[in-house]
Amino acid sequence: MGPADNTDEVAHHRDWADTVYSELGPHTLSGGYPNLIGPGQTGQAHAAYGPSASRLLAINRRYDPRNVFSATPLPSSA
Repeated sequence: MGPADNTDEVAHHRDWADTVYSELGPHTLSGGYPNLIGPGQTGQAHAAYGPSASRLLAINRRYDPRNVFSATPLPSSA
């Protein structure tokens, strides 16, 4: 099995995970657990950090201006 053969399998797993995420969304707290927020979910990141988002972004700009620590998405703005 080569790298090209793995593409369908990856897409299959991503699809079921996205489906579960969408279907459970209405039954969860807004924001969720920050370490489980995906890279494109800045809106959810904003909800997760709530009123602390602007403070977190200011600290991030000061201590990590090159965004080296980017595994957990931050809100796009506060």
